[in-house]
Amino acid sequence: LNFFLSAELEPRWEFRDGFENGLNVDGSLSNTVDRDEGRDAWPTTLQANLGYEFTRQDTANLNLQWNDNAYDAYADRVLTDLSVSPASVTFERDEVPTDESNWEIGGDYMHVFGSGNRWKTLFIVNDRDNNSVRSRYQLDGESRERDLFLSNIERTRERIVRSSYIANLTETQSVEAGVERAQTILDTSLQLGLAGSTSGGERFGGLAAVTDSVGTVEEMRYEYFAIHNWQLNARMSIESTMLFEDSTIAQTGSIDRSRDFTFFRPRFDYRFDLTSSVQFRATVEKNVAQLSFRDFTAGVDGGDDEQNAFEGNSNLRQQQWWQYEGNLEYRLPNDAGVVSGNVFYQDLDDLIDNVDVSTGDTILSARGNVGTGERYGFRLNSSLRL
Repeated sequence: LNFFLSAELEPRWEFRDGFENGLNVDGSLSNTVDRDEGRDAWPTTLQANLGYEFTRQDTANLNLQWNDNAYDAYADRVLTDLSVSPASVTFERDEVPTDESNWEIGGDYMHVFGSGNRWKTLFIVNDRDNNSVRSRYQLDGESRERDLFLSNIERTRERIVRSSYIANLTETQSVEAGVERAQTILDTSLQLGLAGSTSGGERFGGLAAVTDSVGTVEEMRYEYFAIHNWQLNARMSIESTMLFEDSTIAQTGSIDRSRDFTFFRPRFDYRFDLTSSVQFRATVEKNVAQLSFRDFTAGVDGGDDEQNAFEGNSNLRQQQWWQYEGNLEYRLPNDAGVVSGNVFYQDLDDLIDNVDVSTGDTILSARGNVGTGERYGFRLNSSLRL
């Protein structure tokens, strides 16, 4: 039996002093923002890892983690508008109490057969909560008046299980085949209240209701994979991966929609030792980026003072690309270091970026698919022993 237990309490006090200049098209000064921001947090983390060897052929591990990070944040701003004469000055204060917590349980079990082949199964279950309420006040001497209320609640849950069988076919070849099942769930709730003649009640901080968005996004994904490793000779090897992905993404709440996706993702990795100190590596693979559920539903950008919230996009598709990569690595004599050069080319489909979804006088952005694209370049790296 092996075990590890830890507890951590870390003070994280933060203060940031910032200043911004806003310029007109002709380069003249339009406005300034003098900003002070602070945060006071004491994140707490508990962690445990347990391992047990039942026999020489059977082992199991269990990992647990819990984290709590509740904090209070604030921002004081002095806004000076130079587009009017005389210049006007406005004082604002944001107060953002936030509750963050998460826990995760993971484990694995492995059995080694007499032939040396292995069967391994692992699982992960986690839950993450983030609840924040932003109140913005206009300050005038001793008085202050709230003109913005923004409540944002997010809860993310994952449940993953993966099982595979690893077999040695010959002395130079091995194969791993298996399946993975993953369920991801995101629950969101966003309420935006602004100063107005009506009141939306306590749910909107006593201000006029502008946005009331709730939603749940759930993905059920299955991956079937096979990985083949082949040592062609003493100097060359190749790894081939064949992966088939089948998933369903369902969204309920403000929008009700369900979509199915299937992808085939092959990968080939070839390595050739030109000499004992020079290695060439070539990779060809198809990539499919996992969608960020946060982009499906309305949310907030904590770093943007001028945009209260951003829209969700239920029509998002996964960004895909073929990647072609070549790498040459040279190890210096006497283990003095490594020098490597890499060239790559990516052919992208359904590229994701910000798109304009403004309506009327309301300027809004959202994440969206903007079409095809290319990405290419080279990298030079060196690591020298001092």
